[in-house]
This record gives sequence, structure tokens and C-alpha cells, in this order.
Amino acid sequence: MKENKESDIFKCLNCEDVDMVKVTCGPDLMVEQCNDCGGLWLDAGELFNIIELGKFYINHLDTSLKKDSQKNRIRKCPKCEVILQPKHPKTAPEIIIDKCPDCKGIWLDRGELIKLSKTTL
Repeated sequence: MKENKESDIFKCLNCEDVDMVKVTCGPDLMVEQCNDCGGLWLDAGELFNIIELGKFYINHLDTSLKKDSQKNRIRKCPKCEVILQPKHPKTAPEIIIDKCPDCKGIWLDRGELIKLSKTTL
């Protein structure tokens, strides 16, 4: 398992050459987002926290940016370097999210956060 400090910056899982940036989503909650494709990295439990915060934060995070997300390659967890596994959430089986089997982190392509929130809000 890769040692990773909270302050470590990692590359976008889609763009590969773009650094993810930390985005504040409310009290004591920061997630990583790509400024090019809009992809999001959520550590374990952060998806639930964002949905609990509500529509304002979800719409703010899930905005259209410079380019479309690509789902055409194997993605590795930026924390553990383990290959992410595609999962269909029970509440939204039409969506495929990428989840780390070790740290339980989640990668969401742009648009998936809004779709997920509509099934749970």
C-alpha cells in the first residue's frame, strides 16, 4: 500500500497529467476534483456526507468543466494504487462508480454525483 499524506496531491484518474485540487464542501469536508474533466475522488464516507449537505454542494461539485470524462481505461486508487472496481449502486443501477476495494474510496465521473443524489434525496 502506498503511503499517502493528507496534503499529497495526485493526478486525475481520467486526465493523467492534471493535478487534482482540494475543494471545500462544507464544515470539515474536503474532496479532490479535477479542474479539467470534473472527476471527483471521495474518500470512504464522503459520498454520504456530501449528499447529507444537500443540493447546493452537489451542484457546485458536479459542474461542467473543460472536457468530458473518459471511461476507457483501468483506473487505480490514488491512495492505495489498487485497481478500482466498477460498482452499480443499488439505488441507481444505471450508474457505474469506481470503488477501491481496500480503502473504500470512490471515483465519480462528472454527472454521476447528481444522478446518485437524485436517487437518495
